[in-house]
Amino acid sequence: VHTIRESIRNFDENQVTTIHGFCQKVLSEEALSAGTPFEVEVARQDELLTRAAEDYWRNIVNQHSDSEAGRYLIAKLLELAATPGEMKKHLRPLLSKPYADIEGERIENPREYLGEVIALRRELTECWNSNSEKILSILNGCELSRYQQHLSSRLNHLKKFLHDDTHSTDTTDKLQYFTSDYLQDRSNIPKTKDVDLPENHRFFELCTRYEKLVSDIDDVKTTLLYESALEIKQLREGLAEISGTVTYDDMLLNVKKALESPQTGKELAQSLAFKYPFALVDEFQDTDPVQYRIFQKIYEDANGTDSSLCMIGDPKQAIYAFRGADVYTYLSAREEAGEDLFTLQKNYRSTPNMIRAVNSLFNAKQQPFLEHEIEFFESEPGLLSDDPLFVIDGEPADQMHITIKDDLDSNKNPGREFAISHTVSEITRLIALGLAGRADIKGEPLRAGDI
Repeated sequence: VHTIRESIRNFDENQVTTIHGFCQKVLSEEALSAGTPFEVEVARQDELLTRAAEDYWRNIVNQHSDSEAGRYLIAKLLELAATPGEMKKHLRPLLSKPYADIEGERIENPREYLGEVIALRRELTECWNSNSEKILSILNGCELSRYQQHLSSRLNHLKKFLHDDTHSTDTTDKLQYFTSDYLQDRSNIPKTKDVDLPENHRFFELCTRYEKLVSDIDDVKTTLLYESALEIKQLREGLAEISGTVTYDDMLLNVKKALESPQTGKELAQSLAFKYPFALVDEFQDTDPVQYRIFQKIYEDANGTDSSLCMIGDPKQAIYAFRGADVYTYLSAREEAGEDLFTLQKNYRSTPNMIRAVNSLFNAKQQPFLEHEIEFFESEPGLLSDDPLFVIDGEPADQMHITIKDDLDSNKNPGREFAISHTVSEITRLIALGLAGRADIKGEPLRAGDI
């Protein structure tokens, strides 16, 4: 009891900081162990990333502007982003998560692939130019289902595509009707007619080959995004090594790198665990893998020190993407905690009726969350009194009121707009009741500050 009382009495003497602030403190106080400069400037804007994106842009344009396939590749890059700034904006979510695994279909050599597309497209055009009369004769005699009805329009699209020397379009969706796969498919013959398939021609075979080849062309953009992310990250790391500035995210990565160093990591972890023997990380569901790894290394590798790490969080609150919320980091940490896991069963913030309402809502479904590892545990009321605190017209107000709206397909984001307007209307209604003396909270008229 004496220890608990003393701890409560001295609680305000403990250091309270963000994880970024803690890392900044580590880098300044443990510069020798961390292997970092004694003085660095912390930048709010990542100018190094801007420079790296610009360097990447210059490199790729210089590298690929010497050939038609290379210029085609540059055109694909411009479809993704018109400027280095736009590319940086595209990649920021990825670059801000160095722990992320990049997924997506990619092409091993996109420039070589685009060269094949160009060559086959040229062969297709030359075949048409040399054999258009014969090809048109076959097509005009084609008796496949509804073929003649759409032939004129489809031919216009085909000719426009074949004579596009700028590669402004990769293909036309009408190309499929000129492939041998389509023209030689007996299922396209009308069931009511007994007719032959049209004569096959080399042009139709080339159309089939081109359609299959160009079906992968979107993977060129995926590959460009993947390669640009890796190269811009590498360029930025090179600039960071000779720069006197760091960003807040750099500080986290630098501390993580120092703690993982075979040479200095163990010594730094022990020093930090001795200086900060007890760490309490609140809102742990908003902790990302890099942040968790830092505390993991400090308190796991601090052998011989009397230290402890306490993590407090609720996976159901991992909803703030701007704070880096990562529910899987929480779940991983919870699993690693083993038996050292505790749940706050009693709720002292809410009325017993509100707690019962929430328990009823979440128990209505066996698995209320998309992630099966997130469980719902019923809360018990910490407040013993069941007296109503919120009263309307002398009667206890509903603890929870659910509004169902099912005609929300009238505009682009109807759910959001309805939620906002409905909330505003409800607040207005309650304040009006308070002003009229009809709504009380704890015996006092409800006011705007109670919302």
